[in-house]
Amino acid sequence: MTRVVRVRGPVARVEGGRVGEDVAYTNPAAGNPRDSAGPVITGATDGVAAQERPTNVRTMALCVIAVILTLFALRTADAFFIPLLLSLFLNYALAPVVARMSHLGVPRPIGAALAVTLLVAMLAGAFYRVGNDVTTVLEQLPFAVQRFRFALADTLRQHTGVLEHMKRAATELEKLADAAAR
Repeated sequence: MTRVVRVRGPVARVEGGRVGEDVAYTNPAAGNPRDSAGPVITGATDGVAAQERPTNVRTMALCVIAVILTLFALRTADAFFIPLLLSLFLNYALAPVVARMSHLGVPRPIGAALAVTLLVAMLAGAFYRVGNDVTTVLEQLPFAVQRFRFALADTLRQHTGVLEHMKRAATELEKLADAAAR
């Protein structure tokens, strides 16, 4: 006996040829149709399609090979895909600015060129501003590393290890025990 349960999901064809209801079929061999413990497969149209399929090792191997080949193809075609994805990103990022300029009466091609020019000018100004600071930091880096190395060596010299502290504490306890025994 097949039980039809309403679920959210894609529209599936029900028995009798009607289209338009979301249904899921439960496993008919699961015993009680009201309390079926079988798996629910959405969109199944017959008993054969409702059966759960075991994972095929061959299919999994082919999927892994396909993913590896896709990643390899993307890696080798990076000269094509990086500019493509960058242009798509810029298109979506600058679309509101170009639309605003279009509403102000600026033609879309001129607005797009102006938006890209302003973006490039802002990035160049930011890199110029940060570039001076980076140069200063890079000039001071060797001295900072040397000071850190000296501070670390001094700290290691002053603070002996945990084992040394334990030995000193044990010696002091022995002296205390000897003094108490006298």
